[in-house]
Amino acid sequence: DKRKEVKKEYNRPYDIFEKATKEVVAVLSTAREHQWSQVTKAEEEQKEQKKQRLREYWEEKTRNHVVSNRTFEQIFDGKWLNKGTKIETACAEMDKIFETTLADIYAIRSLKSEFEVSLLEYYKDGHNVSDVISYNGRLQEQKQAKIKREEQNRINIQSKEEFSNLAQKEEPKKEKEEII
Repeated sequence: DKRKEVKKEYNRPYDIFEKATKEVVAVLSTAREHQWSQVTKAEEEQKEQKKQRLREYWEEKTRNHVVSNRTFEQIFDGKWLNKGTKIETACAEMDKIFETTLADIYAIRSLKSEFEVSLLEYYKDGHNVSDVISYNGRLQEQKQAKIKREEQNRINIQSKEEFSNLAQKEEPKKEKEEII
C-alpha cells in the first residue's frame, strides 16, 4: 500500500503536466482542422475555376466546328487541375486533341462510307479511328450478310412459287384424267 501511495505522490506533477498538455493539443488540433478545411475548400474552388476556364476554352474553340461533337468531358484530363500544371499547358494539350480529332474526322469522312453518320456517332462516343474503321468493316459485313439473307429468302420464295405452280399444273391433269 505504501508503494502505491508513494507512486501516486511521485506521479502527481506528471499527471498535472499531462492534463495541461492534452488541453493545449486539443485546442491546436481543433484550430488545425478548421484551417485545413478552409485550405481544402479554397483549393477545390481554385480547381473548379480552372476547370471552368478550360471548359470555356474548349467550347469556344469547338463552337460551330466539325469537332464540336467531342465534349469537354471526353477530352478532360484530371492532371490539368494540378497546381503544377499551367493553364497554357492544358490549353496546348487541348489544341493537340483538337487537331487530332479534326484529322480523325476527316479520315472517317475520307472513307466515303455509306455509314458515315453512324461512324461519326461511334467516334463521338470516345472511340479512336482504328475502332471506327473496324466498326465500318463490321457494318459492311452485316449489310452483306443481310443482302445474302434477302437474296436467299427471295430464291426460297421463288422456289416455293415454282413448286406450287408445278403442283398446280400437275393437279388439273389428274382431274382431267379422272373425268375421262
